Amino acid sequence: AHVAPSLPEIPEMVVDPLAERLIRDRATLDADLTDFGLSPHPVLVVVLEGKSEMVLIPAAMRAAGFTISRNAIQVIDGKGTTRDLTPFIVPMAAPDVTAFCGGPDYLMLTRPPTRILVATDPEGSFSDAKREKTRRSYVTAIAEAMKKHQGAETSEDELDTLVSVFTWGKFCMEFSCFADHELASAITRLKRAGDAPVTVSEVAAARSSDDPNGRLRSLLDRGTTVRKPDLALALVPLVEFEVRVALERNTLADTPIGRLLIKIEEEALKSRPERMIMKGKIGTARLVPRPTID
Repeated sequence: AHVAPSLPEIPEMVVDPLAERLIRDRATLDADLTDFGLSPHPVLVVVLEGKSEMVLIPAAMRAAGFTISRNAIQVIDGKGTTRDLTPFIVPMAAPDVTAFCGGPDYLMLTRPPTRILVATDPEGSFSDAKREKTRRSYVTAIAEAMKKHQGAETSEDELDTLVSVFTWGKFCMEFSCFADHELASAITRLKRAGDAPVTVSEVAAARSSDDPNGRLRSLLDRGTTVRKPDLALALVPLVEFEVRVALERNTLADTPIGRLLIKIEEEALKSRPERMIMKGKIGTARLVPRPTID
């Protein structure tokens, strides 16, 4: 058999290319992969409000050239504006750390941090009155989880940038991102022959009402019911076209979807593909095993 010769012994304290190799040690797997630029963890997780956003926003991201994957920018469904995202955000965003050999007041991250960007309608837990309180509660939960499961103590200020929130503005996503005639045309195309067309004036009246979401739902349910995800799918070509035009004209910041794309890029670029340090220390508290993500 053609057997390769054994590798030579490398003396301790000697710099040698053979010493810079991946080793079979799961305890240091994340750190080893990060040192080689191979970390499989996403740099950013974008949490979208629901099924309609899960149709439109990934399409806009791809039109803008973003790579969507589990180890780059990951997109997930937050399932509404009232759901508590803590059980998801904490396991994803809480940094894995060890004591930093360069000083007792610092921690070394074993992998690049994963940041969370929640994009949602301005309602429920993310209304103007509750938005910052909700965001801060997630940061607090991350700090508490690090102490509970890793014995790591750090200030919330060190973790503050790991979670950010983007809202569409005054209206829901549909009214914020599309004109009345665009919504009326798309809804009418999805109705069956014989159904009364949805007019621009009807959409405008819904927009200016005290309950825009409810009035839009009524228009979708009139005659043949149109599901919001189906409406989103009908609007995808328009979104893709507008994103490409905005990129050519450098006008992304002029539209809500464009501003979200800019925010996604800004958050993704905050994480460097290397191990980093942060202020903090490893305590002596008894550790509790980490929960798994449902």
